[in-house]
Amino acid sequence: MFPVDLLHLHPVWYGALTLGLVAGYDLVQRNHTIWANFPLLGRLRFFLEMLGPELRQYLYMGDREETPFDRVVRSFVYATAKGQNNKIGFGTQRRYTTPGEVHFLHKTFPIPESRMAKSFTPLVIGPKRRNPYFCTGRIGIADMSFGAISREAVLAFRKGATLAGIHMCTGEGGLTDYHLDEDGLVFAEIGPAKFGYRTIDGELDMDKVRKVAALKQVVAFHLKLSQGAKPGAGGMLPKEKLTEEIAKIRGVPMGEDCISPSAWEEFSDIVSLCETLSMLQEETGKPVGIKLAVGDKYDIQLLALYMQMTGKGPDYIILDGGEGGTGAAPVMLADHVGMSIEHALPMVDNIFRKLGIRDDVVLISSGKVATPADVARHLALGADIVHIARAFMLSIGCIMALKCHTNHCPTGIATQNKWLRRGLDPERKGIRAYNYANGLAKELRQLMAICGVTETWQWNRSKLLMVTEPGVVRPFDSKHLFPYPIGRGGPRNPVTIHNLEEYRAKWKIADTPVIPTQVELEERLEQLLAKEAQLTAVDNLKRLAADAMMLADKADIIQVPGDGDDEPPDIDLLGQIA
Repeated sequence: MFPVDLLHLHPVWYGALTLGLVAGYDLVQRNHTIWANFPLLGRLRFFLEMLGPELRQYLYMGDREETPFDRVVRSFVYATAKGQNNKIGFGTQRRYTTPGEVHFLHKTFPIPESRMAKSFTPLVIGPKRRNPYFCTGRIGIADMSFGAISREAVLAFRKGATLAGIHMCTGEGGLTDYHLDEDGLVFAEIGPAKFGYRTIDGELDMDKVRKVAALKQVVAFHLKLSQGAKPGAGGMLPKEKLTEEIAKIRGVPMGEDCISPSAWEEFSDIVSLCETLSMLQEETGKPVGIKLAVGDKYDIQLLALYMQMTGKGPDYIILDGGEGGTGAAPVMLADHVGMSIEHALPMVDNIFRKLGIRDDVVLISSGKVATPADVARHLALGADIVHIARAFMLSIGCIMALKCHTNHCPTGIATQNKWLRRGLDPERKGIRAYNYANGLAKELRQLMAICGVTETWQWNRSKLLMVTEPGVVRPFDSKHLFPYPIGRGGPRNPVTIHNLEEYRAKWKIADTPVIPTQVELEERLEQLLAKEAQLTAVDNLKRLAADAMMLADKADIIQVPGDGDDEPPDIDLLGQIA
């Protein structure tokens, strides 16, 4: 018999007894020092730490403080996706003159709306292929694998992309029936693990590739070399998000983290990469490109040189910025490895311009894009098309809970939990994805008219100013930022539906190329770089001489009265615009 009748205790005593047991456990356990030293009270710390992100997000942070997308940007995406008023009142909350801010140079007399086309001129991706892709949009839904996101999210993106007439990418998780719509447009990604395209031994299964290529909805393929948020590392799907259906699609066992390797077995340098691309282009008859995060520019230079010498190579290149998103990534890679897309884009654009082949390849950018200004900035820096992932997630309900890697996404987007997925209606959310894509395109055309351009490729770096230091702004194409190669600047002239036959005729009469070895390619690049260094040295001397003459002229002409001394005060005649 117990001395106390436990069945008839007041509820308060039950609570006190429970707390006493927890406190006793805290005292004797050795996993948590705080719990052992401060029983019960120590648990409060862990509870508050768990609530910290939500408390900061909703109560304490300002509208412009959150990362990666602040509340103002998220509000714009939500309102646009819902078809609501996405304007702001009273003025901008951005610190307009803070170093790093970017401003567009608008025209005094904008282009009238009546002279602006209602749709974009179709760009041709893969004009040399049997089945090129005529891209009518300037945005696409970036790679997000089924597995990293839920079936319902894939269906929502599919519906939104189809309604908007834009393409969506599969991610390296492989193509599924959920990606395929009767009128859909799909970019199929193949990663080093070759999920969905692999043999039992893990090699590339060309029969599966041909089967997918035969689908009319699949308009292009690309090989994933690396990803912006985790360059140098393979993809990872935590075992918590691995279902039997996903495991079957990917061809992997259950109960283990699904990790793809960081490197391909089929190629290891530029020549072997391009040989693989040529094989896939011939077998599929469709455009085949590559996706990578830019690091060392040496391999980009080798690739551009190979393309100039042979006329072969990727039909498009997806440049993924280090600020890009991911379902799961090591903190070290996400925070410290990989080049920002706003540095990578002009660098790669310049490399292809120098060799005179910029218009032979389509550059697609990706990395922290959410607003029409973000899209326009990428286009001006050198992109032909812009891919967007996280902002499309926001458009279908993502609240930026930062739990993509845990399988506990509260909105049902980045989880395989059936209970959490049940609240995501693909039909309704698909309409929101469409509204967002349509709103971006509409405001992008409005910005084009304001800046005096009728085609997106007429934008260039001279149309952008950056605040480089307090009181100083410079065009993006200035010598202090990202100057164009001498004689190679200005608007691009990509292959469009209007000049396709002219391009094809020029390509067909070209001589049969001699394919260099990797050693020959590297030797040729070294020769070109040495020659460029000599020319750059001479050009720098000329510029120094010209600057010296200009300063001398100013000293002779400008007379500013001083305070009795012979040295006039400093004057900035150009308003600090380089």
